[in-house]
Amino acid sequence: MIHVHHRKRCDAVNMQLSQIPEMSYGSQPTAEATVDLHNAANPTEKPEHKASASSPQSVVKAQPDSNCIDLEVLEPNQTRTQPLRDHSAQGTASILSELSENSEKVETRDRMCSENTELRRAPVHSGAKPTLNLELLRFEFRQIKHIDQVAQAFGLRFWVQFRIEGGARNDGLVADISGHDPPLFASARWYLSQLNWRNASEEPQVLEASVRAMGDDLHVILEVAGRFDERMELSWFPFDHQELSVKLRCACAKEGKVPVAFTGLKTCVQAIDHETSVLVSSYQIEDHCQVQLSETEPVPGRTYPVLTFTANVHRRPGFYLINVAIPMSVLSLMSFLQFDVPPEEVADRASITLTLVLTAVAYKLVTASMLPAISYLTLIDKFILSCIILICVVYL
Repeated sequence: MIHVHHRKRCDAVNMQLSQIPEMSYGSQPTAEATVDLHNAANPTEKPEHKASASSPQSVVKAQPDSNCIDLEVLEPNQTRTQPLRDHSAQGTASILSELSENSEKVETRDRMCSENTELRRAPVHSGAKPTLNLELLRFEFRQIKHIDQVAQAFGLRFWVQFRIEGGARNDGLVADISGHDPPLFASARWYLSQLNWRNASEEPQVLEASVRAMGDDLHVILEVAGRFDERMELSWFPFDHQELSVKLRCACAKEGKVPVAFTGLKTCVQAIDHETSVLVSSYQIEDHCQVQLSETEPVPGRTYPVLTFTANVHRRPGFYLINVAIPMSVLSLMSFLQFDVPPEEVADRASITLTLVLTAVAYKLVTASMLPAISYLTLIDKFILSCIILICVVYL
């Protein structure tokens, strides 16, 4: 009984569809050719509304030897571009299989495109962790402004240049210098921003920070001016020799996703400008500089590469010899004038000795203001103390 009723409903739909004029699939369906599915399946009910030109329309067509109806929803002003498909059980299974295959192809293509983009933009951070090599080409101590031995610091203008071999062929490295949208990280400018000065007293002034493409390579240039801390060895002051060092660290850990290695230390060009230095009268600056590679481990399991650039300077002792050593030597010799005073005149001999000792102590305080608060004796300290002891021994 149910089958007969279902057959009658389909016959009614086919009868209404036979009254729809034929149209080509490429043309716009007319009002007569667009019917509501509910009204087609229920011919006894009255439609509540008519299809308008601005509302979606359903194109309905019965299959010749099937009890199924083919339905397609068309948006306003949309024309058919594909023929109606068979929506029987066999046709539906075929359509689902085709859609599944197309979806897998699209996902595979998108995944390959994404992986290819990542390969061109930055190293793939899985397994081997490719390391970016920053080859040191040149560094220069352009100006040593001052050396503060009390604060154990010095002022410096420093310039350094690195090269990334083949970096101009990497879209990720050159993205932010070629006008394209830069990646989240691993661009050349991003690597440049990871370089910091480990022994700077305060953040140095950046005079130049640029990335330039030269052929197939990228050149990273950095110039700064600032104040740097340096632990000075003053045992032989004022005949001391100091090593003024600046430490450049890259904040890309060796165990991280974008490790960096410094290379080219043995072949780099080094220079130091003597003409612009204001310390020529106080220090003798050597022409040869050094660069060393080391690692720092602020936390366990995270090591960072550090480059240490060193300039050697020797103090010119003339100022301290003239203003401290020679006067103290004269005072020590003057203590021998006590022998011209009769031994019984103790007060006169004591007054001479006391005056000389106080003068030597005053010189000691002057030299102490020139040195930091260190726990060992410098050469000039030993000399002044020897002079004071000599003056006291002569009095006895």
